[in-house]
Formats: sequence, C-alpha cells, structure tokens
Amino acid sequence: MSATPKNTTDTKPLKRGKACLTCRFLKIKCDGAKPICGPCLRHPKDDECEYADSPRRSRTKQLEDQVARLEARLRDLEQPELPSPIILHNPYEDPAQAPTHAHGIPMLAPSTSDPPWTSTSSPYSSVLSPLVDTPPGAPGSSGRRTESPHYSSDEPAPHIARSFIEIFFRYAPELGFFLHTSNFYSSATLAPPLGHVKRPCSSVLTVIYLWGCHLSERSAEYQAWGDQRHLLNIALKHTALGLTSDHPERYMQTIQAEVLLSYYFLRIGNLLEARQHASGLYRSLWAADCTGFVPNSIGDEASMATLLPPVTTIEEGERIDGFWQVVILCKNLAVALDAPSEVCGPLEAPGFQIDTPWPLDKKQYEHHVLPPQSTSTVNAFLRQASQIDVSGSLLALTAQAAILLQQVTYFAGQWNAGRNTQNFPNTYQILNRLVVQLGHNLPSLHSSKSPSVFFVHAQVFAATIKLNEVAASSEFRARRDCVVAAHTMIHWAFSVLLAHRLLQTLLMIAIRALIDEVLRLRSSHALLEDSKDFTEEGIDATIRVGFQLLYFFSPESPFMRYQLTNIQASYHSLQN
Repeated sequence: MSATPKNTTDTKPLKRGKACLTCRFLKIKCDGAKPICGPCLRHPKDDECEYADSPRRSRTKQLEDQVARLEARLRDLEQPELPSPIILHNPYEDPAQAPTHAHGIPMLAPSTSDPPWTSTSSPYSSVLSPLVDTPPGAPGSSGRRTESPHYSSDEPAPHIARSFIEIFFRYAPELGFFLHTSNFYSSATLAPPLGHVKRPCSSVLTVIYLWGCHLSERSAEYQAWGDQRHLLNIALKHTALGLTSDHPERYMQTIQAEVLLSYYFLRIGNLLEARQHASGLYRSLWAADCTGFVPNSIGDEASMATLLPPVTTIEEGERIDGFWQVVILCKNLAVALDAPSEVCGPLEAPGFQIDTPWPLDKKQYEHHVLPPQSTSTVNAFLRQASQIDVSGSLLALTAQAAILLQQVTYFAGQWNAGRNTQNFPNTYQILNRLVVQLGHNLPSLHSSKSPSVFFVHAQVFAATIKLNEVAASSEFRARRDCVVAAHTMIHWAFSVLLAHRLLQTLLMIAIRALIDEVLRLRSSHALLEDSKDFTEEGIDATIRVGFQLLYFFSPESPFMRYQLTNIQASYHSLQN
C-alpha cells in the first residue's frame, strides 16, 4: 500500500505557467511531471504532452511561429511602403543558439558574402526571400542544403541588370519582342529606380531580367548570381500589377511582358501556363484600342479605349507589331494544343474584323513610313488567291504563315472528321495556292540562316504537310509535296538548331508525315524520286535525325515528352 502514488489533489499547486500545454488548454490540474505529466500519462491525447519552456521546438511553437509570419506578411501587403523583413526559421540550427527576432521567432544569421545582386544602399538589403534557394553552382551552395540568399530589391545590381538586358536582346526577335529596341535599351539602362517614368514599365523590365538570367545559365553572370525562381516570382508580380501603375507606357509594355512570359513558359515546356498568359492578349489589345481589332457589335465597351493616339511613327509601329506578335503566338499555340478539328480562336469568331495593316520593317517606322490603311486584313489575305502582297516585313510573312498553318490545320481536321466535305476541292485549291505563293515570297534559307527566317519557313513546310496529307494516299503530287516538305524541314532544323519550343510541334508534324510515307512504301507504292533520300532507308535516317532534334528540345517538357513517346511508339511499330 505504501507504494501507491498520492492522489494529485494532495500535491502542492504548481506555479502559474508551469502546467503542460495540454492541461492548460483543457483547464485541468497538472502535476508538472516531465517528460509526461500524470493526466497525459493516464489519459493519452492526440497531442503530445508539451511544456512552454521545453528546449525543443514544439508543434505548438511551430504553429505560433507560422501565425506570426503570416501576420507579418499581412502587414507587408497592407502597408507596402513600410519595409518589414520576412524572417525564416532555420531547421538546421540549434534553437538555443539561434538569433531571435523581437517577437521570439528564430531567424537565419545574415550571409557573410554579398552577391553582386545586393546593393548596400537599399533598405531591403537584409530581407530574406521565402521563395528561393541558392541556384546550383552558385557560390556558397552545397550538396546537402542551400541557404536562401538575400535580395536587395526587385532589380539586380546595375552591372548584372545590363548584362541580362544585353543577353536578352541577342534573342529578342525570336521571343516576340515588338518594342523599339534602341529606345527601350536606352531607357532601360538609365539610373532611376525600377518603375520610374523615365525607364520602361517594371512589368516588362522584370520579365527581361528573367529571360536574361535564363539565357545566361552557362555564363559567368549566372554563376555569379541568377535565381530564376526568384526572378519569375518578381516578373509575375509586376506583370499582374502592370496596368494598375501610373507609368505612361504601361499598356503596350505590359502586353509585351505577357508575350515574353508566354514565350518563357513555352521555353521551359509549360504550354498550359503559356496559353494562360496569351489568352487575354486579344482583349487587352482591343480594350486599349491600340489596333484595328474591331468587333462588329461593340456596344458600351467602346468606351474601354485607354491609349492616347500615337505621337510618332515608331510608337504606332510598336502597336502594329505588337498586335501581329500576339496573332503569331496565339495561332501557334492553337496548332500545338488544340484538336485539329477545333483549331479556332477569337479571330475566327463571327462578327470580328481585323483592320490592322500588315507590319513593316522597324527601319521604315524610323523613316516615318507607315503601312497603308487596311480593311478586313486577314479575310482579304485568305480570299486573295491571285497574288499575295509582299510589301511587308519578315514579321508580316511570319504572321501570314501562322494564319495559313492554323487555317490548313483546321481544314485537315474538318476533312478527317468528315465535315464540310462538299467544299473540299475549292478550299484545297485556294489554300494550296496561298501556301505555295507565300513559300516563294520568303527569303532564301541558303542566303540567311537567321532563326527567324527558318521559323517562318518551318511554318510553311508544316502547312504544306498538313494540307497535302489528306490527299497523299491517292495523289502522287500531294504525296511528293508532303514528303519533300518534311525532309527539308528536318534537314534545315538540324543545320540551324533553333531552340524554339513551337518548333517541336512542327517537327512532330514532319516526322509523322515521314512515318506515313514508310507505310506507303511498304504497301507497294512507287518511289517518289530516284534518290536515296526517298527510299525507305533514307526516310528512316531522316526520321532518326528528327528524333535527335526532339530529344534536344523536349527534356524540360512533360507534355512534349508525352507526345514524343507516342510518336516513338508509332515509329517502333514499323521496326517490328
């Protein structure tokens, strides 16, 4: 009997605050026994028996710290003009040794090295970003764990910013950049802070920093400092708020930012995210009244015009080029993502009319030359079966190729689905004439290996394939045009090595056409030409080159890897 423990009611009362957290919450008497008190031992609960003065970081403490961080974040959002650092918990640090914030939240010790991004004059120089880690290969990184770097602001240090801008402009023509290059560069490299009216709008400038970092991954600038995840978060934030700023160029420059973001997501293989950023661009252009994108029934929305008339021909040229860059992007995304029989967008909706003229070369805008006024530009182009106007620029030819590729893809999808077959001969002849004439008007690939020139050729090759594959089984000429276009596209793609994500879709069109030709040869069709390139062995060699190119382009894209797996399955079935 002497071994029986005393009833807890006979124990001496604990001092205030010494009871375990569970007993305090349930408002029951606690004996203060450690590591587990009597009530928790006799009646186990879901939560462990924890004490407020425990040396380890309890679950309750973790929740309290999270609440404190969220409250601090809310204060940041409600009062953005008051800098308030976001403090992170370091799970690898001894809680007893960790420095502590005024609110009791463990915080990381400041970095002992200043990356080039950091500016000592910035009030944000000690702020830690909760969204990023040190990039692989950057100074201070380790295989076991990386510490979050501290950023000075939303803009890199001047020499890094200038480097990113210069790297971006090496590839700008292939990335949908339509603003005047010299004017933009001059203002982007000025001294005032990000968002100043003398500099470009922060939306487009932060996206260019993102692109510069992405394109410089193997260079010294990236190794010195360049974290794409952080830059992406900054770019998305500034682009989302771009139209709410008071910057005088916010409309066109935020549209430019959305175009560049869409191409960035294409580049990293995220096609759905690319479409999301491209989807609202037509309406943005129309709402800003910066082009002749005119619905027949506008109603009250005519008052949405927000842009003042252009002051210079360069400014008007930017608006024209911007519209057609959006057309090219959206048309190619439709071909890449939509079912062939459903490839249709806002430009094909009933009641819409495009009065924007075809774009000219930027040099012509500089010499105060503008294109003549136009009415129903796209419809007139598609109805024009006799002669295509070639007075425009390479951008105009690229837009025409994108429109034709979309039209041909839709036509082939309708035919394969058994729809609108009564108009097939007439529609086929019109589209074929347009594709052939446009191909003749393009700059020669032999005289220019420019990636932009090759991409417009690749679009015309793909349109030729899609148009002629519907008749390739019965017509020798259609079969020959289809195979020659596929062979030529893959040959030149291997020479140019244009790392354009939309080129993947075009290459898959070419490879499928060649696989179909192998099947035709095996079913006793005659050879197209007396050339080894068009024998089964020659076509097989071209297919394997096409697969090498797709391997080169597709490692970052799950969607493209899925498509590549499907087309490989079709190819391997030929080997069995």
